[in-house]
Amino acid sequence: MKLSFTDFKGLRPARSPHLLNPDEAQTADDCKLHRGSLRAFDAEDNVYALTGGADVDTIFYYRSGHWLQWGDDVDVVEGPVAGDTTYKLYFTGDGYPKKTRYSDATTGVGSTEGTTSGADEMPKKSYPIESFTPTWTPTLNANNGGGSGDVRQVVYVYTIVTSWGEESGPSPVSAAIDHQDGDEVVMESLKMDRQNSFAYTTDNWIVPGGWGGAGDGNGVYKCIVAGTSSAGDPGSWSDYSEVGTTRVDGTVTWECVEWDIIAVASPSVTIRLYRSNTSSDSAAYQFVKEGSSNTITDDVVDEDLSTVLPSSDYAAPPVDLANITSLGNFFAGTSKKDIYFCEPNLPHAWPVKYRTTIGGTPVAMAGIGHTLVVATNDFPYLIYGSHPGSMSAPQELPEPYPCVSKRSMATWRETALYATTNGVVRIASSGETALITDGYYDKEAWSALLPSSMQGVVYDDKYILFYESSPTSEKGVLSGTYGGLNIDLLTGVITRLTTRTSAAYVEPTSGKLYRVYFFESVLLQESGTPHSSRTNLILAEDGNYLWME
Repeated sequence: MKLSFTDFKGLRPARSPHLLNPDEAQTADDCKLHRGSLRAFDAEDNVYALTGGADVDTIFYYRSGHWLQWGDDVDVVEGPVAGDTTYKLYFTGDGYPKKTRYSDATTGVGSTEGTTSGADEMPKKSYPIESFTPTWTPTLNANNGGGSGDVRQVVYVYTIVTSWGEESGPSPVSAAIDHQDGDEVVMESLKMDRQNSFAYTTDNWIVPGGWGGAGDGNGVYKCIVAGTSSAGDPGSWSDYSEVGTTRVDGTVTWECVEWDIIAVASPSVTIRLYRSNTSSDSAAYQFVKEGSSNTITDDVVDEDLSTVLPSSDYAAPPVDLANITSLGNFFAGTSKKDIYFCEPNLPHAWPVKYRTTIGGTPVAMAGIGHTLVVATNDFPYLIYGSHPGSMSAPQELPEPYPCVSKRSMATWRETALYATTNGVVRIASSGETALITDGYYDKEAWSALLPSSMQGVVYDDKYILFYESSPTSEKGVLSGTYGGLNIDLLTGVITRLTTRTSAAYVEPTSGKLYRVYFFESVLLQESGTPHSSRTNLILAEDGNYLWME
């Protein structure tokens, strides 16, 4: 008997096979069910050979055919600065929070879309997100006088400005200095060299020996284990100038990082000196002048003092900042149960005053308009606001939808989607929630798909979820549990994918889906060209079993 169908509704594992409707299937693999027809997915083209092997977990398309790749679950956001022509990127998940730009990320390697030749892993070079707040206290070298008027006491601080134009938080405050308006005051110790027997924290940085190659200044070092430095300089640092190497100094552990963002021969590092009008703790610091030497002479009269110190409350993001998320012109991130926000247009500055705390432990986040969706190990939360200084208190939603996979988080039409214990939840900015797989998957069928391994992307109004359990390749045969779900967000229809993917990415400009395919070697593949070897012939058996031939 010939059967004819005008519509197909895919899988419904939650129902027994004999109870399925005629337009529902026990099996619907690698097919598209829309426009009333059953079609194959488009063929995939090998477009780029990656270098990370089967360990590639994150990919990101970065202009002119360059691909960034990581062996970790990394979140990447584009810089929020208007008119930025250097194409800055910020990312978390690869050690401490980092940033890069096009010239640094791609220097020394190039490959264009459409080639499959291998290339070095990128980004080639990256820097810590934070600015480099100095730990030295400015000191008085001399007060040469020359001023007039009442004698009052003033104090000084200084900041460091990177070659990206990012200004650090202020140094420790100098001792109070007797001062008349117009005095010529010489301040020194405006530097970032290492200090003997100094208590360092993980927010601290040093440039041993000076700036930009002077003396032993061959690198910038981040404190990765807090402690107290040794009583004397532990010797030449030049042997430790390879990025990623570490050394122990007293009880401090230092890691060498990319240094040319602040320690370059030309242009020299920029130091800005600020002066208060009184020695009060509440005094406003105003800009005096800037220079490239660790000594600056202040001969500026009061009326010529200019900008008030803008970075008085700037702070570094925590070293374990995760889930970096864009909310327009500022970012959010997580650390333990805290939610952090950076200053608008200033991703290097994360003031403590903007921090808020939620009840659950954050697992993943998404920004939808002016709403931050925080998926936790328990209840989801919403935080509203268009400025980090006016964000709402976290709103706990009433249904416990724990996020079981950070990588499953994706957004679609002002909603966030992620894998939870019983299926896929969709959360709108209004707080409305829906379990969109309800009625399709019961808990047993859902658990069999290994939801903790799921990674999700939205492609062509479909929520694509890949899952796997450590597949292996032996004599050209993949083993293990792996595959994917193709959930139509407009109709709710679900079909299955039979491919193994370790990383996926939808390029927003072209709308193309790219994925890392594991079979003997790792290739990035692109969806986009019609499949030439399959037709739309359909076999129907008992009204409930569909497949392609």
